Amino acid sequence: MLNILVVGCSGSVGKVVCDKINSTENMKVVAGVSKTVFETLDFTVYDNIKNVTNPVDIIVDFSSPSSLTSILNFAFRKKVPVIIGTTGYSEQEIELINNASKVIPVFFSSNMSFTINLMLHISKVTTKFLEDTFDIEIIEKHHNKKVDAPSGTALTLAEGINQVSRKGYTQNCTRNEVSTNRKNNEIGIHSVRGGTLTGEHSVLFLGNDETLTITHTAYSKSIFSSGVITAIKFMEQKEKGFYNMDSILNINFDH
Repeated sequence: MLNILVVGCSGSVGKVVCDKINSTENMKVVAGVSKTVFETLDFTVYDNIKNVTNPVDIIVDFSSPSSLTSILNFAFRKKVPVIIGTTGYSEQEIELINNASKVIPVFFSSNMSFTINLMLHISKVTTKFLEDTFDIEIIEKHHNKKVDAPSGTALTLAEGINQVSRKGYTQNCTRNEVSTNRKNNEIGIHSVRGGTLTGEHSVLFLGNDETLTITHTAYSKSIFSSGVITAIKFMEQKEKGFYNMDSILNINFDH
């Protein structure tokens, strides 16, 4: 039986993840971490991860960037893998995650949906074919309570496109603040916030007289919990190192 600690257990995604873990054979949530809990849960909830005393095999994090250091410190002490699904990290925090993977197993993905990660690969392939004659823009839409903008997924899509690009794209998230023409080597990222929309991401390839749009729409947070279960199974018994959805999907488009 895998004992799972969920940080952010009372959040909208965290609750779905906890339910999914507890309904999966050979794993259970033994403890959670949350600043506020509005309902009775069937496991102990701590307000700080440093106070957790339960035996833990894997940490799953869907909290906030402010919790990163304490989570990594706990993982170092317990020598256990950590699965990070939180977004909104700074460059310095990303560096902390990368450095942690030199000591413990770390799985980090801005989006735990398999289809979003397939979308990323499709966008990379499309970029190789179209970037010379098409402009690329990204639109992301989320509910009105989402804090970070652009979304971590939108930034991951832009970074993935740039990895295969010959142009060296720059990200432009503030076009409305400058009155200049669009640059040839920029990707505009546009954020929409409203209602209860779970999440939608579109990559637009805009050419002369035609547009190709790749879109993923999430209708519930359950798609993320399914990815977490697969990540937990994947990370069991892993050695130190950095892992992500590419590690699971094992897709290589270079051949």
